[in-house]
Amino acid sequence: MNRTTAKWLLILAVLLLLAGRTAAAPSPSEDHFAYGSVSAPAQPGQRSLAQDRVSLDEAAAMVRRQTGGRIIKASSRSSNGRTVHFIRVLTRDGKVFTVRVDAASGRVL
Repeated sequence: MNRTTAKWLLILAVLLLLAGRTAAAPSPSEDHFAYGSVSAPAQPGQRSLAQDRVSLDEAAAMVRRQTGGRIIKASSRSSNGRTVHFIRVLTRDGKVFTVRVDAASGRVL
């Protein structure tokens, strides 16, 4: 194998390794929703028809920051024109609890 071929094979190998790392990297919000199903907006940043001020992703991030726990499930429910985000959290000491967040105000209920 000549030097030029070896050089190109090395460059190709490095590029393939880098491409593999990028494909395997978790998305920014993947750690929020490691388990369970998520009913999030179809597009990032998309709001519901009621124009909620706090999206499901924002509510989950807020709860994660406040509790220091891991989000295991997040969903939204609407009733009478009011949307509430339900965020299930696993704390560091192994306890699981649900935090309800008002989508209009961002207030924890």
